[in-house]
Amino acid sequence: MYRNSRFEFFEIVKVKPLNKELEVIWRKDAPITAKSFADDGTNIWAYSLSFQDGDWFVFEEDLESTGKFANPDDYKPVDSVRVTVLPDGSGKIIEDD
Repeated sequence: MYRNSRFEFFEIVKVKPLNKELEVIWRKDAPITAKSFADDGTNIWAYSLSFQDGDWFVFEEDLESTGKFANPDDYKPVDSVRVTVLPDGSGKIIEDD
């Protein structure tokens, strides 16, 4: 059963000091740059957090809101390309027309 996410894109969240596997980012805050919902019956949301030294994948239960939001323009890619997926699973860049 689908349920709404507790957090929004670019919302700045803080990592709770609960999960020992996340100890290096405990109490650090970062914006949410991606989110995913497990539709396998577990109804769990997970989020990608963007820290200065890299991104982390964190479950909703390990986060709390700071009430702040990051500027989305700070996280837009500078350059992008269009890609098509080939039958073998590899990708091919699509050239501009």
